[in-house]
Amino acid sequence: MHQARPDQVAQGYDILRRLACRDRQAETVRAVGGPAAFQVHTRRGRVGIHREAWPARWWRALLPQNPGKPGYLDGITDIGTHPPLHRGGFPWHAIALEGTKRVSRRLADRRRAIKPRFRTLRRLWHRSIGTRIISIDGVRLRCGPDDLPDSVRNYLFKGTYELGERLLVKEIVKPGSRVLEIGTGIGFISLLCTRIAGEGNVLSFEANPALRRVIEENYALNGVRPRLEMKAVTTDGKPIRFFQNDNIISSSLMARDIEAKEIEVESASIHDVIESHRPDVIVMDVEGAEIDLLATAHLSGVSGILVELHPHIVGAEKIEALKEHILGQGFRLDGSRHKNALFVRDNAGRA
Repeated sequence: MHQARPDQVAQGYDILRRLACRDRQAETVRAVGGPAAFQVHTRRGRVGIHREAWPARWWRALLPQNPGKPGYLDGITDIGTHPPLHRGGFPWHAIALEGTKRVSRRLADRRRAIKPRFRTLRRLWHRSIGTRIISIDGVRLRCGPDDLPDSVRNYLFKGTYELGERLLVKEIVKPGSRVLEIGTGIGFISLLCTRIAGEGNVLSFEANPALRRVIEENYALNGVRPRLEMKAVTTDGKPIRFFQNDNIISSSLMARDIEAKEIEVESASIHDVIESHRPDVIVMDVEGAEIDLLATAHLSGVSGILVELHPHIVGAEKIEALKEHILGQGFRLDGSRHKNALFVRDNAGRA
């Protein structure tokens, strides 16, 4: 199937004439925004590039390589603004690791479809046999109809629940890492972090009191117990309004255009939490509250931030401003998956 994007399609007699001469195909491909190594495709008088034809290591065609050091760049200090990448529309496909200029393909790898196969069949199968406990990445979770809403159960049955977040967690959390999670949900990510980092190293906060039972049952089911605080995390530590929705993934500290019951919950100050727990890694999924929390948090000693971003709630401008704020503190964007962004920083020291 032809899947060339509009900026990768050239039309007209001149382009077709150039394609007739194989020696000028590279020029044609450059004209539609791709490197010379890309394959061209013609169909019904149009010129395009198949997405499926992009080579797995296509960045070699875009970036000057150091002939003496395979895999290293030659003379580029900021690959994120390298013109060929922007012309091709993919500034996120490759990054240069600071100090080495070594190309990393991890960003490109994460963008590929890596969802579990036969997702719909899995969902139908689990529903038909009435599955009440499911295992994902070695973590056992309750998934009965009296435990979770159908939307969350379907994600669990398909194996896609928190897929992007858990993939990035497995990259940033190491044995012995001290992890602060804000937004426990059903307890899956805190359990996954505990499996990796070790018991006693994970502190998790959840503002929604309706989730306490399912969180504690999931903890008991796995025989481990991350430290759980049933509180919100705020900038000042004062009690705060919480908008509780029947769908747990839609409850939030932010007022939204959805039906929700307004309640008051206790909170802990982000400054006090970081000061007492001293995390290496912060994992945050707070339905829009990430803007205020990360803008005011003292991040000395933190080497990794994994945050789910919510532009549909707070707006794209605030998300971009937050990214700039994090990058300004010495972090770099090391990967993204769906709405999740992973920022890392080397040699994070504590004040």
